[in-house]
Amino acid sequence: ASSLLPPLAKDPPNAGQAEVRLAAIAYNANDKSRGHSLVDGVIAREPNLLQARLVKAQWLLAENKAREAMAHAEAAVKGEPSSAEAHFMLGQIQAQLRMRKEAIVQFGEVLRLNPRASRAQVFLSRLNLVEGSADSAVEFAVGALTNAPRDPEARLSLVRGLLARRDTSRAEQELAPLLKAYPQVGTLYAVDGSVKVQQKNYAGARAAYGRALELAPKSTEALAGLISLDLFEKKPADARARI
Repeated sequence: ASSLLPPLAKDPPNAGQAEVRLAAIAYNANDKSRGHSLVDGVIAREPNLLQARLVKAQWLLAENKAREAMAHAEAAVKGEPSSAEAHFMLGQIQAQLRMRKEAIVQFGEVLRLNPRASRAQVFLSRLNLVEGSADSAVEFAVGALTNAPRDPEARLSLVRGLLARRDTSRAEQELAPLLKAYPQVGTLYAVDGSVKVQQKNYAGARAAYGRALELAPKSTEALAGLISLDLFEKKPADARARI
C-alpha cells in the first residue's frame, strides 16, 4: 500500500484520500507525528474531507484529547450532515465528555440515518440508563440485539437495564450465556454480584465481586459492590479500608 499510494497522492482528485491512507499507515506504524502532520495538511487543503476529519478525531480521542477531537467531529458533521459515521463519532466523544444529553441526540441521528446501527443503540442504552430511564435502556438494548444478536456489549447493556428495572430473573437468564462465553471478563462477575444482591444472596454476591477483582483489580464496580455489602453487614472498618 505504501508504494501504491504516493502516485495517487499526486493526482488532485484522489490526493486527499490517498494522503489520509498514508497517514494511517504512518500512525499505525507508531510514527504518530508524521500521521498527524499528513492529516493536518489534508485538512488545511480540504477542510470538508470527511475521512480526514474522522481519522483526526479518532486519533485525538485515543490520545485522551477529547475536546480537540470534538472540534473535528463537529466539523465532520457540519461538512457531511447526512453521514451516520460523523454523527456516531461526535456522539462517542460527547459521551466520553459526559455530555450525555447531547450524545443521545447524536446517536438518535445515527439511527435516523441507519436504523440498523446496533453500536449506536448500545450507546443509547448505556446513556439512558445513566440518565435514569431503565425502560429506554432496555428498549435500545433489545433493538441492538435484534440487529446484532451476537454482540456481547448489547447483551450486557440489556442485563444492566433489566437490573435497573429489578427484573432480576430475566437479568440472570441474559447474563448466564455471557459468563459461559467469557469466563475471564471481570466486569461480568461484577454484574453477577449485582444480580445476586437483588436475589438477597449476599454470600454469592461477595464471591462474585471477589472474582471480578481477581480478574480486574481496578474494577470500581466490584469495589463499590463490596463496600455496599460491608456496610449492609455492619462492617464499616472494612468499607473504609476498601475506600
